[in-house]
Amino acid sequence: MARALAAHERYTETGDVRSLHEAVRRLRAARLLTPRGHADRTALFTNLSVMLLERFAYSGRRRDLRRAVRCAETAVRITPAADKGRAAVLASLAAALEARAERDGHPDDQLRAVELSRQALAATPPDDPERAGYLSDLGTALQRGFLSTGRLAHLDEAVHLGRDAVDAERNDARRALLWANQSNALRLRYEHLGDIADIDGAIEAVEHAAATDIPDIATRVALLTNSAAAHRLRFDRVGDPDDLGLAVDRHGSALRAAGTNPALRAAVLTGLAGALTDRFETSGDIDDLDEAAKACRQALEGVGTDDPLRVPAAAALASALRARYRTTGAETDLDEALEAGRTALTGSRSDQPEHTTHRSNLANILYDRFEHHGDFAALDEAVTLLSSVVNTLSEDHPGLSRHQGNLAALLQTRFEHTGRITDLHDALSVLDSLASSSAAGKVPRRDRPRRAAARADALVTRHRLTGDSADLDHAVDSARAAVAAAVSPGDSASHRSGLAVILQTRHELRGERGDIDEAVEHARAVLATTAQRHIARAERLSRLGLALLARSEHTRQVHEDPLGGHPASSTPADDSRAVRRGQEGRGRARRSPADADADLDEAIELARAAARSTAPHQPERAGLLSNLSSALLVRGDLDGGPADLDAAVTAAQQAVDAVPVLHPDRPKYLSNLANALCGRHGRGRYPGRSADLDTAVGLLREAVAERDPAHPEQATLLSNLAAALQHRSRDGGDRTESIAALRGAAGTRNAASWVRLRAADAWADWAWRAGEPEEAASGGLTAVRLLPELAWHGVDRITRERHLGAWSGLSSRAAAATLAAGRPEAALEALELGRAVLWTQFLQQTEPLDELAASHPELADALRRVRHQLDRSHGRVPLLPGPYSGQV
Repeated sequence: MARALAAHERYTETGDVRSLHEAVRRLRAARLLTPRGHADRTALFTNLSVMLLERFAYSGRRRDLRRAVRCAETAVRITPAADKGRAAVLASLAAALEARAERDGHPDDQLRAVELSRQALAATPPDDPERAGYLSDLGTALQRGFLSTGRLAHLDEAVHLGRDAVDAERNDARRALLWANQSNALRLRYEHLGDIADIDGAIEAVEHAAATDIPDIATRVALLTNSAAAHRLRFDRVGDPDDLGLAVDRHGSALRAAGTNPALRAAVLTGLAGALTDRFETSGDIDDLDEAAKACRQALEGVGTDDPLRVPAAAALASALRARYRTTGAETDLDEALEAGRTALTGSRSDQPEHTTHRSNLANILYDRFEHHGDFAALDEAVTLLSSVVNTLSEDHPGLSRHQGNLAALLQTRFEHTGRITDLHDALSVLDSLASSSAAGKVPRRDRPRRAAARADALVTRHRLTGDSADLDHAVDSARAAVAAAVSPGDSASHRSGLAVILQTRHELRGERGDIDEAVEHARAVLATTAQRHIARAERLSRLGLALLARSEHTRQVHEDPLGGHPASSTPADDSRAVRRGQEGRGRARRSPADADADLDEAIELARAAARSTAPHQPERAGLLSNLSSALLVRGDLDGGPADLDAAVTAAQQAVDAVPVLHPDRPKYLSNLANALCGRHGRGRYPGRSADLDTAVGLLREAVAERDPAHPEQATLLSNLAAALQHRSRDGGDRTESIAALRGAAGTRNAASWVRLRAADAWADWAWRAGEPEEAASGGLTAVRLLPELAWHGVDRITRERHLGAWSGLSSRAAAATLAAGRPEAALEALELGRAVLWTQFLQQTEPLDELAASHPELADALRRVRHQLDRSHGRVPLLPGPYSGQV
C-alpha cells in the first residue's frame, strides 16, 4: 500500500494520470493480498475508493464510480461503530454518493450523502483537529443538496457551517481550503438570491484563501481560479471593469503557479480565455480576443484527444472566435469557431449539464454561418439543435425561456426565407408557451429579469405573426418588469434597449407620442452608458437613430395632418391614429417642425457613426448601411437635396456589396437600393437622373428572380417592382408587367395578408386607370376575398374591426369594377363579402356539431371550448338602451 500512496502523491504533484493508474492498480492488488479482518483492510478500501473517485473525475468512466461507491460501502460495513477512524470512512462514502448523485441525478444519493456527513461530524469530538474539515464537508454536501432539492434552508446551513469550519481550523493551509468552501457557499446563495453582500463575502473569503502560502500546487491553482470566477460573477452584477481586470490577473497568477503541469495549465488557460472574452465585450479591445484564442489553442495543445479538459477548452475557443468574427467579419474565424463548437459538443456526454450549453452555442455559430453564407443546411441544423435543447430542459430551468425565444426566432427566420408553413406553426406554438409562462418560483432571482425580457420578445414576435395588439401591451409590461428587476449595469442596458424597441413598435401601431418619446429616452440613456469600443455600440447607435427617425416622422405628420387621417390602403399597423394624435397636446409640449428636423439630423449622424464603427465584412454592416440610406432618403425627399439623395444611393449600394451574391438577404438589399434610386429620381425634381428608374427596375427584376416564388417576401418585392414600373410608365409594356407583378404579389400565399391585400387593391386601381375593367374586377374581388384573412379569428374582435375599418370602401370599389366589366353577380358577391366578414365568422362558430359529436364526442367538446374562447372579445363596447331594450 505504501507504493500505491507514493504513486498517488506523484500524481498530485505532476498531474500525470499514469501515476494515478499505478496507484489504483497497486491498491487493488493489495486488496487481494490482505486477509479479511486485517487492521489495514478498512484503510485500503477507503483509499481505493478515494483514488477511484479521482480517476472517475478525470476520465468520466462510470465503472470507476461504481467501484468507488462499492469500496466505500465495504469500508463502512467493516468499520466498528466505536472506531476512531469511522468519521473518515463515512466521509469517503458520502463523497462517492455525491459524485453518483451528480452523475445520475438521483436526489436520494445526495440526501444520503448529507446524512452520512452529519454522522461523520457527530462521530468527531469537539477538540478533534479534523472537526473543521467535517464541518466543511457537511456544508459542501448541503450545497449540493440544495441544487438537488431547492431547499434554501440547506444553503443557509451550509453558509453557517462554513463559517464555523473556518473558526475551528488552526492550520493556515487547511484554513485556506475552508475559506474557499465558504466562498463557494456564498457564491451559490448569491446566484439564487441575488444579495450583493453574499458575492462581496465570497470574494473576501476566497481572497483570504488565495493570500495563503500553500505548497500544494493544485490547491493554490484552484484557489486563484476560484478568486477569478468570483470577480467575474461580481462584474456581472456591478459592472466594474476592475473586477474583470482582477479576474484576468488571478488567472495569470494561477498559470504561473501551475508551472509545467499540463492538466492544471489547460484548466487555467481555459478560464483565462473566458475572462478575456468577457473583458472584450466591455472594452472592445480586439487584443483580448486574440489573447483568448491563443490561450485556448495552448490549452488544446497541452492535452490529449481523449482528455476531458479538451471539451471546455474547445468551447472557450469557439466563443472567442465567434466574438472575433462578429467584430471583424473574418470568415476563417467563423469556420474555426464552427469546428471548435463541434469538438466541444461531440466530446461531452449527453447526460452532462454542459452538453445543453454546447448544443446552444453551436446553434448560434451555425446561425452566424447562415447569415454569412445563406447556408440553409446550417440553419436547419441550428433549428434541430435548439429544438433538442428546449425539449430536454425542465420547465423551471432558468435558461429555458431564453432557448425558447431563440428557437422561435430561428423558426421564424426559416419561414421567412422558405415559406415553410410548418415553421410558422411551430414558432407560434413555442411563443404561445413562452408568452403564457411567468417566472417559476424555482428560477433564481437573478435570472428572472432575463426570463421577463425573453417573454417580452416572444410576445412581440407573436404580435408580428398574428397582429394581436394586446400582445404588445403585455410585451411592454414584461419589458418594464425586466428593467425594474435588472441588477447589473450590463443587464439593465440590455433590457432598456429591448424596451425601447418594443415601445417604438407599439408607437408604429398606435401613433402614441408618449411611446416614441420614451423609446428615445431609453435608447439615449443606454447609449450614454455604452463604452466607445463596446461590442454593442454600433447596434445601440443605430437603435437611437431609428427611434429619432420615427419621432421626426411622427412630429411632421402631426403638423401636416393634425386629425391623423390615413389612406384606406394603409397597413394594419396604422389604426386608431386619429384619436391618438388628437390627444397630442395633453401633458406634453407640442413639438415643432424644427424639432423634427433636429431629430432627423441627429438620426443621420448616429446612423453614419454606426456604419463607421463596423468592419467591411462584419455581419451587421449591411443592415446598418441600409438604415443610413433610409434616413438620408427621408431628408433628401423633404428638401430635394442632391447630396443626401446621392449619399442614400451610395449607402444602399454599399449594403448590397456587403452581402455575398447568393445570400438569402440580397434581394432585400437590392430592393432597398432600387427604392433609393427611385427616391433620387424624385419625380422629375432632380434633372439628369432619368436612368435611375431604369436601373431600379432592373434591380427589382433581379431581386424577384433571385427570390423563391413561394417566399413570403416575394409579394413585397413584386409590389415594389410594380411601383417602379408605374413610376416609369414609359409604355404599355410597363403597364402590363406592373399589373402582372401586382397579380403575382396578391397571389403569394405565404405573404402577410395586408401585403397581399394592398397589392390586390393596387392591381385593381392600376387596371382601372388603364381602362381594363376585367383586370380591375379580378383585382378588386381578390382584395375583398382577402379581408377575412386580414381580420382573422386569432386576434380579438376590436382589432379585427380596426383592421377592416382601414379598408372601408374596398368592396364598393370592387363592385363598381365588376359592374363595369358586366358581372353584376360578382358585384353582389363583393358587397356581401365586404359587409359580412365578422358575421360570417360568427356563423361559422355556431354551426351545429351534432355529426361530429356522434363520432368523436371528445373532439366536439374541445371545439366548443375553442369556439367559446374565440368569441370572447377584449374590451367589448356596452350596448346602449334603445327602443327594443329588454325584449328578446
